[in-house]
Amino acid sequence: MNGIQPDRARWYGIAVTDETAATETPESSPAPRRNWARLALIAAGAVAVAIVVIVVVRVLLAIPHPTLGETQARDLQPGSCVAEEAADLASYTVVDCGSSHPQQVFGTMDLRIDSDIYTEFETMRAYADEICARYLEYGLFVKSGIRNDAYVATSIGMPTEQEFSDGERTALCAIAALDGSALTTDLYQRMP
Repeated sequence: MNGIQPDRARWYGIAVTDETAATETPESSPAPRRNWARLALIAAGAVAVAIVVIVVVRVLLAIPHPTLGETQARDLQPGSCVAEEAADLASYTVVDCGSSHPQQVFGTMDLRIDSDIYTEFETMRAYADEICARYLEYGLFVKSGIRNDAYVATSIGMPTEQEFSDGERTALCAIAALDGSALTTDLYQRMP
């Protein structure tokens, strides 16, 4: 049969006649070939899926989730929804963002930048409030569609004057409804 062995002929889709098959002996037939390319493709696909799963798990574990309950102001994280309205408490009660809450922490700021130009510590809060207002105005750290005509941003967790002189330079920004109504959803959007 044109020099093609019956097993290979079947592989290529060529019909094998009985006469050709009768002349071949089982001992002279080569072992069936495996399709190594197909196995390599399956192995590569399995490795790719495993890598994607590992990356997704690592990303999910790397995102800090706010702990519910009583939390010191300096330990609040962006995304924390708090039950208190005040901006100057030492601790806050972190609640689920799906429940009613007056404000949500959405950003952090470094008060070292330009802090030496303020002659009085009280002006630092006004400076921090303006930074928070700019975050909201430019849509930083908040979900798309959140606008400063319906929400207000203020600083919370400001260090005391003593903490500031001891080196604490971080403050937080919180978002609340402009009309004072309760929030019932998560407004925080992590920056890439």
